[in-house]
Amino acid sequence: PTPSVLARPQASAPVACSRLPSNQETQQHQPVRPSTIANQSLTCARLSAGDQAGRETGAGPSASGFKEKSAKVVVDSSRPTSQPSRPHQTLATLGHRGAGKSTLAGRLLLELGCAASPALSDQDASASSSEPESAVASDAQPTEAAAADGEAHGPCAPPAEVNYAWVTNRLPEERSKGCTVDMSVHRLAMSTAQFTLVDVPGHPSYRKNATAAISQGQVGLLVVDAREGASEAGLCSSGQTREHALLAYCFAFKHMVCLINKMDATTPAYYRPRYQQLVQVLGHYLRCLGFHASKVTFVPVSGLKGDNLMQLSPNMDWYKGPSVVEALEAVASEAGEAALTEAARSLRITVYRSASVPNIGTVALGRVASGAVKVGQMVRVAPSGLEAEVQAVRAHKLALSVAHAGAHVGLQLRDVDPGSVRRGCVISDASVDAAREAAAFMAQVIVVNHPTCMSVGNAPVVECHTAHVACRVTNILSRIDRKSGQELELEPASLKNGDAGFVRFEPLRPLCIEPFHHTPSLARFVLRDKNHLIAVGLVKSVDRKQ
Repeated sequence: PTPSVLARPQASAPVACSRLPSNQETQQHQPVRPSTIANQSLTCARLSAGDQAGRETGAGPSASGFKEKSAKVVVDSSRPTSQPSRPHQTLATLGHRGAGKSTLAGRLLLELGCAASPALSDQDASASSSEPESAVASDAQPTEAAAADGEAHGPCAPPAEVNYAWVTNRLPEERSKGCTVDMSVHRLAMSTAQFTLVDVPGHPSYRKNATAAISQGQVGLLVVDAREGASEAGLCSSGQTREHALLAYCFAFKHMVCLINKMDATTPAYYRPRYQQLVQVLGHYLRCLGFHASKVTFVPVSGLKGDNLMQLSPNMDWYKGPSVVEALEAVASEAGEAALTEAARSLRITVYRSASVPNIGTVALGRVASGAVKVGQMVRVAPSGLEAEVQAVRAHKLALSVAHAGAHVGLQLRDVDPGSVRRGCVISDASVDAAREAAAFMAQVIVVNHPTCMSVGNAPVVECHTAHVACRVTNILSRIDRKSGQELELEPASLKNGDAGFVRFEPLRPLCIEPFHHTPSLARFVLRDKNHLIAVGLVKSVDRKQ
């Protein structure tokens, strides 16, 4: 077995980006860190020797490290029915509630011309958000002309009085409460790259929706509030900044772009020492989780005023690093190798929403985790075992003949009851290696924050891809060393905080899950007990129901 449940293969060529501060620099600045970070007991991977050498020879926290420009990718616009030739990854917004994730994402979408200005009146908001979901993983509602030809809006400066959060928060409940309730998917197109932006809820009441959204991501856009006391609340033991960063590492995020937001609201405004302090605190925590220094970028921004989003702002002339768009384009340059690896696997699509659209039928919205799906293909929906034909494949208002790994698509299924396709289902090829319901599975588990201990008979909730199913612990096979993988005890009575071991689970409701060697994205999961994250795990083997 692998020595750690969080082990991941390293990319062949690290992207040039602002690096994490070194340990020597941390000792020089000595910022005030929350006690929970200094005493945190999470299971953390050690940084590699190459990482340490890179930090020792690097520049200070204010240096950008962006010395080389990423190569320009030629865009072929002559393929309207296939996926774009630009690198494609899924970008998830992470952070504590009130950090400004939706506002920042909305302004970024508007300035890139990927969304229309939202309605400002309550009557227009109710009318636009009450419309049924289209047969696609869609953006914010575009104009009629753009919807007709499928083209994105041209880049333009957003109006002065715009509620930018309404670009991503389209539900009446979200606009009335002023917070994100459920995940929303948007197309984020740049000159040399394109992302699918997933807006993640930051309120702790919607942890289930947040975990499902983060599981669909590949790159993290971690937003931290720069105001005094706000970032400390997000990094405390119950803060969502801390939990979202841990979930991002558990679900194998390749890069993390950390945005120190609301720099215009610091005292004084655009205060450089406050930015340096947050870089030290957040960098220390991400290093403990195991993120490689070359895979993390820090950018000071103001989502409301647009500072450092498209280009560097004169309000922060002391910052010499990349803008947000430049950092994302550099990250996207490494998407090609991972996409080829997932494309060679069997078809797996994780469903996060389904709808019955008038005159169209049942539409399943999900992300192609591996393989490829095409029009006319017979697919099977697990765990129900229902088989159907794919009538149409659409992504962001565009009809596709085939969609490959990484794409967020809407599948129009022929003669299917909408109730039989729901969040947590997995769609696969009906004739080749079809997905089936799991009767039991064995996983490598690391207990990170359990109030007592994990023992036989416990039934925590397993949150894997978009599924949330309670699973009973039927047997604890062994306790192992979480670093070397060496067996320490055979069939222990329980596992306590910091322990790692092999555990056998039995789902209490239908669940589709895959072993790590088959589909990695369907093998990583977290365990929750009473809505608190207690452990992380990796599926090693699955006993499928016949």
